[in-house]
Amino acid sequence: MGVNDFLRHLPGGEMGARVHSFTRLNFRNRKVPVDAGSLLWQCAAEHASDYLSGNYHPSIKELQDIVLYWKNICQWDAELVFDGRPNPCKAPEDTRRKERRERARREEDGSLRAQVRNDEHYIALAIELCRFHGIRYKVAAYEADPQTVIALGEVPVTADADLIVFHPRRGKIVIVSSFIKESFRIIDIGADVTEGKYPLIDLFNECGDIVWRLYAACVGCDFTDHSSGIKGIGFDKYVSAVKNVDGDLSAESLAASLMELHAPLINGAGYATQDALACQLQQVVAAYTTKAHVYDDSANIRNMEGIMIQPASEDSRKHMRGDLNCKTLAPHSEEVKIDVGSINFATMALNTQADLSNIRGVRLPEGKTIDTMNCSELRDFLSARGGTVDLVLDEMKILAKQYQLMENEVPRKYFDRRRDLTSSLYRQIDTGVKVPIGSILEKLAADPSYNNEPDLKDLFRLTLDLHRRGEFDDSYSNIARFSPELPEAVIYRTFGKIGGSTEQKSIGDALSRCQSLNDAPYHALAMVPEQNKAVLLAKAVASMGKDEKTRRDTEDGNKPKWKEYLVILELEYQRTSEISDKHNLGRFNKLLRHICVGGCVAGRGLCRHKAEKMWFQFFHWTEERRGVERPPTLDACPWSPGGKPREDRVTAGLAALENKKMPRTLEEGKEKLERNAMRNCTEGLSAKHQPHVSSVKQKGSGGKRFSKGRPAVQEFWDSLRS
Repeated sequence: MGVNDFLRHLPGGEMGARVHSFTRLNFRNRKVPVDAGSLLWQCAAEHASDYLSGNYHPSIKELQDIVLYWKNICQWDAELVFDGRPNPCKAPEDTRRKERRERARREEDGSLRAQVRNDEHYIALAIELCRFHGIRYKVAAYEADPQTVIALGEVPVTADADLIVFHPRRGKIVIVSSFIKESFRIIDIGADVTEGKYPLIDLFNECGDIVWRLYAACVGCDFTDHSSGIKGIGFDKYVSAVKNVDGDLSAESLAASLMELHAPLINGAGYATQDALACQLQQVVAAYTTKAHVYDDSANIRNMEGIMIQPASEDSRKHMRGDLNCKTLAPHSEEVKIDVGSINFATMALNTQADLSNIRGVRLPEGKTIDTMNCSELRDFLSARGGTVDLVLDEMKILAKQYQLMENEVPRKYFDRRRDLTSSLYRQIDTGVKVPIGSILEKLAADPSYNNEPDLKDLFRLTLDLHRRGEFDDSYSNIARFSPELPEAVIYRTFGKIGGSTEQKSIGDALSRCQSLNDAPYHALAMVPEQNKAVLLAKAVASMGKDEKTRRDTEDGNKPKWKEYLVILELEYQRTSEISDKHNLGRFNKLLRHICVGGCVAGRGLCRHKAEKMWFQFFHWTEERRGVERPPTLDACPWSPGGKPREDRVTAGLAALENKKMPRTLEEGKEKLERNAMRNCTEGLSAKHQPHVSSVKQKGSGGKRFSKGRPAVQEFWDSLRS
């Protein structure tokens, strides 16, 4: 519950002050204590149905995504603090939560989220996750809140406003609304604010920490007998009562002031005497100080004032390490031991294809046709295919039949885009057979044919190690926001020499491929910051692997399956600063070791597939890449966020489909393709797209088409000659 009506009265606590994206905290390479109680609950609530049925793995996968994002992208040195034994002072709130869970279970339409609680089994799996990925963690002596704030000099991260009351000093606290959506507020207790703007801050500056604790006792918190604290006493009445105190502020002096100003309200709230009210106020103050127990580094139990409560023992050390049941200090049950011992965090992200039975609307309802489906069933059917549902019944039936006709011609693959067990695209990486990427990398690392190439052997081992540790990130938004800048000159300098200027298999063909695919192939990046390197792991498709001419090579005369290549690129980057370079993302400056595996004839050399993957990385751009210019031809990439598909899709009535002007002959189509490739090769991506310019102007002047005299390619030619 936290403290009622609290955050909006503090600097940074207004609803309009919410911030999005954890990277904006700038905690890179800093220790970050995290209250894992609220983090675990949000991950469990996101998958409440599975969690309540005893399947903790989707919630653990959600947690893994978040903590690896902090570690690899935000580069936090996070320490997760897990809840320990139940806090006796929190009994009133524990009772209220239990009643809410029971009420939600009894109600037919009860919320599943309201039934979720962090149990011992779930916390044990989360601890094992931290061990596997090398993330610091600690189990608190009792609840995690006070344990999180004792890391002096650090900024704690939590979803619970109680941490501000426990907080023993001025400074900042990050209050998270949603860990999954990266929404939070930064509360700055020590902010320099105008007197009178935040009355609680004025009182805090005058009276100290006790202002928070008495406020929590008045308006309601986890330690008050009633969820609303003292009924009738809110923010305004509390402030006026504190200002009315004669002398030092304490539970006794505040009780006297409240009785003087608001005696009828106090009596109506159940406090007949001033002593009874003072006792309740002091009870809450003690819950935040002398009765708030934490572990020190040696597993001694102390209160928030540093007084020793219980010396360390073998059980306390095991409990702090997570080797015992966090709630009871008893050994883990056999069920927990088996689950902890069998879970494989490295392969948890490898399942890709969604279970069709879990996608509502993916199939027609049992015994029904499109004509007999009702509105709700039609909406599910269309939504599963990405179609519009803002239609009347007859229009939805027409659209559904169009989808059905299309799927009879081309079977559709369904992928679950949620971040759970079926979200990763790892298994899409293969070399013609359906095997996980981990297996391919293991075979490459053990392949004796590479023994005489130690550099490549070492590259395979590095990539395999990064994959096993879960360092690769395949999210467009993450890569786009945080990867180093890739100047186009690096791509030209590296791959400008391959192929012909406008022929296939060239740098121009690699660029046009990026702009002709509706869906980007698998593309993942792992940073190796200690070596100023990054490894790009991607999938490429053979350009002629599905050509009409190859029908005769198959038994049934159908087109063969796409031939897929695994591309591994090791890139060097240099660090940058916002002062000299306008950003601190870093900047790629050189291609180091590289390989294209799976049958590419130029696999060890420079091939079009590697150039294509470099262009894909170049087009990973977002508005948040401050200081990095937007690629001029980004709009030509259909797979980028907001990009327009290159082919028509049935998402509306047939009459509403866009008519595109297509080449009338094969010669006209070939000329158009070569013209675009030529222009990009000669003028570079700095040239603007001008689709309405005549073909003569687009071709440029023949005499200077590839000459150094053309100013737009001056830097390109200089880089090739360097």
